Amino acid sequence: MKIFMKILISMVIIVPVILTSSPALTSPKNTSESLTVHDHTLIVDTILSNPWPVLKELDLREYLLENTYPSKTEILEAALRVERIDDYTKKRIAMVLEEFVKIQGVEIPEAETLAVNEIVKQLEKSNTVWEAIGILENIKASYRYADYEGLSIGIDVSIGILQSGSKSIYSPEHPFYSFCSTVRDMAKADVAGGISGAVAGAIVGAGPGAAPGAIGGAVTGSLIAGINRLIDWLF
Repeated sequence: MKIFMKILISMVIIVPVILTSSPALTSPKNTSESLTVHDHTLIVDTILSNPWPVLKELDLREYLLENTYPSKTEILEAALRVERIDDYTKKRIAMVLEEFVKIQGVEIPEAETLAVNEIVKQLEKSNTVWEAIGILENIKASYRYADYEGLSIGIDVSIGILQSGSKSIYSPEHPFYSFCSTVRDMAKADVAGGISGAVAGAIVGAGPGAAPGAIGGAVTGSLIAGINRLIDWLF
């Protein structure tokens, strides 16, 4: 009965709200063939401003029946099927999906895993995105993690991601935060995903792969945190 009620609620709540979702965002196009921090902002802003069509494409009934959550790749693939998302943004989403597939399943060494956890834990001290940026900049200046493969690049990319999204996805005024989650939780998910993605990208791509790995890790980190938190909020 409980599962049936969850499915019924999903049909009653989600379908009407889909009709009132925000329009797809417009953003200056990145002419680079490589992913940048601005792609992270564009993709996350687009999807979290229009989460309902993405949830519709995911078909939540399956996850509710199995008491599971959609995976990172499933969320990206669902976004590619949403009509209101423009072709340019879908192209960048497809690029993130391609990068994420490369690093998915890469075993990150224990030392690097502990380092990522230490860095993310320090972000608990931040109350704003700019405080989080300051913490990362201090960590970078300390050279404490300079010898860890890919980690320094991950910190650099994470700083760029937070700066790029400071007035949009990390603003308390963003519509997504009226439903669930907090700016700090989102920033932590991005930094954890970005640095871990950089480490995995460095392992796979021998250095140059760290930067795109960081973007792929950060985007998927945002979306898995945001979409799954939204599912929790709904049910």
